[in-house]
Formats: sequence, C-alpha cells, structure tokens
Amino acid sequence: MGKVGLTVSHTEVSRLVNRLAWIIVAITGGVFLLVPMIIMTFATDAHMRLVVVSVAVLWFAVSVALVSKATNQELIAATAAYSAVLVVYVGTTSRASGH
Repeated sequence: MGKVGLTVSHTEVSRLVNRLAWIIVAITGGVFLLVPMIIMTFATDAHMRLVVVSVAVLWFAVSVALVSKATNQELIAATAAYSAVLVVYVGTTSRASGH
C-alpha cells in the first residue's frame, strides 16, 4: 500500500521560509523606525528626544549584532545610517515645533 499525502519539495519550503523571513524583516525594520519617531512626537523636551534616540540606536545596534551575520564594518554602517535617520527626524521636528 502506498503513502497518501502531500509532498512538498525543498524548493517550495525554501521559498516559504524566505518569504516569511522577508516579511519579518520588513515589519521589524518598520518598528525600529516608527516606535522612536512616535515616542519623540510626544516628547517635547530636547533632552528626552536625545535619550530616545540614544536608546533606539543602542537597541538597533545590539539587535543587528545578535541576529545577523554582519561584519563589524557593516554593523557600524547600518547603525550610522539608522542614527542619521533619527537625527534628521529630531532636527526637522524640533525646528518645526520651535524647540
């Protein structure tokens, strides 16, 4: 008697895993940017915004270091780019609000 059931090739499983990983990375990237920006929207004090940026940058750097195979140079580059985005956000919102 033969087996009855579904057979799934390794290629199909690999595509599914890649797609799920892509979705998780996309959501995580959005969270890393949006959470600090939302917090800074409600923080009116410049010192509080600096604390938020500092904590977010450290959180980002440690997370990337733990979950990726990035080299030291790649980690520094990614962290610098992330920091730049948050600093530009702080700069533009501070000027717009008059702080």
